[in-house]
Amino acid sequence: MDGRVLEANPAYLRMYGYTADEVKGMNLADVVAPEDRGAAVKAMASLASGRAVARTFRVRRKDGARFMADLAASVMAIGGERRIMSVTRDVTERFRAEQTLNQSERMYRAVFESANDAVFIESVDGRILDVNRNGCELLGYGKDELLRRSVSYLVPPEARAWLPHVTDAILRDGTFRTEAVRLHKDGRHVPVDISASTMELDGRTVVLSIVRDITERRRAEQALRESEEKFLSVSEQSPNMIFINSRGRVAYANQKSAEVMGYTREGFYSPGFDFMQLIAPESAEQIKAAYARHARGEEVEPYEYTLVTKDGRRVESLITTRLIDYEGSKAILGIVTDITERKAGERALRESEESFRALAENASDGVTIGDEHGRHAFANRRAAEMLGYSVEQLLEMTFREFLPPGDRQMIEERFARRLRGEDVPSHHEMAVTRRDGSVAPVEVGVSQTRWHGRPAVMVVLRDVAERKRAEQALAASEERYRNLVESSPDGIAVYQDGVVVLANRASAVLLGYSDGAELVGRTAARPRALSRPKTGRGSRNAPSCSAPAARPPALCW
Repeated sequence: MDGRVLEANPAYLRMYGYTADEVKGMNLADVVAPEDRGAAVKAMASLASGRAVARTFRVRRKDGARFMADLAASVMAIGGERRIMSVTRDVTERFRAEQTLNQSERMYRAVFESANDAVFIESVDGRILDVNRNGCELLGYGKDELLRRSVSYLVPPEARAWLPHVTDAILRDGTFRTEAVRLHKDGRHVPVDISASTMELDGRTVVLSIVRDITERRRAEQALRESEEKFLSVSEQSPNMIFINSRGRVAYANQKSAEVMGYTREGFYSPGFDFMQLIAPESAEQIKAAYARHARGEEVEPYEYTLVTKDGRRVESLITTRLIDYEGSKAILGIVTDITERKAGERALRESEESFRALAENASDGVTIGDEHGRHAFANRRAAEMLGYSVEQLLEMTFREFLPPGDRQMIEERFARRLRGEDVPSHHEMAVTRRDGSVAPVEVGVSQTRWHGRPAVMVVLRDVAERKRAEQALAASEERYRNLVESSPDGIAVYQDGVVVLANRASAVLLGYSDGAELVGRTAARPRALSRPKTGRGSRNAPSCSAPAARPPALCW
């Protein structure tokens, strides 16, 4: 809890450049950059109070190099001690991508306001949502005036009947370009080149229209080249594979695609390369069906499929595709995320859950798992039998319904503390109320776990009714034994390892004590000799108290 590193996995050592021996005993503050150490101190304070921490820090490797890292930390109990488990992920590339994106947004606004062209953002029903300064200058209106107008107001009357068809074309194809005439505020006709396309703005589809004088066509071409450069800049820094597939050929692939798939860029673009050779046979029909839907103009949701690398390795992937215009023809833009590790983790989780269910269903003890609200998320058959319900009925109930009133508050407090990661007793005995109203004594073992990614508590119930009955029988037997011993007129003493553990009153009187309790705990010393008549009956068989040394001492009289 003071930030000293106790254990680190190999990925941590590689990430920071230390050996396992070097990292042990280091403090987390040693790897945080000086400018973020104040935030690290606050994070440690949050952890000390039991709150989890998740934030981004600037950290340093052993060689002094810096990188951005997401650190998620929480407090957990290990061996009865509070420990901090932290997971570090290098997000330098993501941070750079976010900076690039932010810069792109600023550049977009700067370009929007300072563009040499008139730029309009319009709703699909023709209302003007935004316009830049050049748009106002081009048509002679103030911005407030244009924002109260619709596109139809700027079109000559004879062309207004065509506007619905233009809108349909934009929404169908995602883009539209034409030469047209716009009306100036003073009534002049202004010949313009209009390039319109759809875009997503605040969760809705809008139309972005770039309007310019015909004489400014070259500037429009330059703006297009800049737009392509921005796409390439973002694409080449992306952690995902990005493909553009045009007519079954790879028209573009970013560097990440080449690294993962094992090809060179030139190999992707070679005349004999077919995009489908990247697809695993079982995913081929799925890809073809998705492409057919794109060809019909339908939207395709992200889907999972399998790629095959040049060396035959299989890569489970999630792909997001979009139909785009590329060099004058329709193409598919695909953004591919490698989810191989995630899928392996999901399979491992399923196998783990199946193993747990198999073990739990065959256990002789009752097993339940409760979520953070106390509802049963899992119960085995033995738990249902012990409580007198079916498994289905248990899953509709909470653990509070079985608690005895006297223990309810204590157990609920422990439940809440355990979910917070606090160290609380894990075993205790209590009585539970069965469905028929009877009370059953159980031994309860409780531990914190996770169920389907959420905090949960696992409870193991052991029926101790037979043990309780045996303990009661034993206690009754011992009581009868003690009564018999105390009632005996003969002196009776029991000792263990040379020490008296029980003596009745008769033995105390024989040895000169008032009560047998005075003898308990005393050493059973061996008398030197007992005098008995050497004549008469019994002298031959008189007991001797000088037993061999190997025997434990005994009371003799």
